[in-house]
Order: sequence, then structure tokens, then C-alpha cells
Amino acid sequence: MVSLTAADWPLFQALHTEAAVIALCFDPPTEAELQQKFQHRLTPWHNAAEHWLCLAIILRETGQAIGVTGLCLTSGEAEVGYLLLPQFYGR
Repeated sequence: MVSLTAADWPLFQALHTEAAVIALCFDPPTEAELQQKFQHRLTPWHNAAEHWLCLAIILRETGQAIGVTGLCLTSGEAEVGYLLLPQFYGR
């Protein structure tokens, strides 16, 4: 896993517009909402941050980015989440 960068926009966009991912996770975002969410995920994270730490999930064998994962700390509790491209489900 590596920190999300501006170069990860195609992955982030694919994850948030793929019907199979949307069906399991959230309502389809507008383009403006998606761009705002992505920009927010690029904000540097620290343990007192109130926004999500977002990391790209990378296949060790190929270096291909296949999803994102992260966490958000709120009142001392961590919420953990992940999104994977459907072709990598079950691997």
C-alpha cells in the first residue's frame, strides 16, 4: 500500500463509477462530488486528522493498483474501509 497521489485519479474514478462497486457500497456520486472527495483524500494525514487516510492497494507481483483502503479516526474510534476493482474480488 502507498499513499494516494494525484496520479491515482483514474483508479479512484473507476472505483466510484463501477456499477458492481456502487451496488455494494454507496449511491453514485456526481462528478463534482467525486472530484471533491478525491481532493480531500490527497490531504496529508496525521493521527489527529479528522479526514480519511487513503492508501492505494498495489499488487506486489505486478505493481498494479487494484483498489484503495484507509481509515478515519473519530472520537478515538477507527472506521476502516476499502474498495477493490471487481476483477480482483476473491483474490
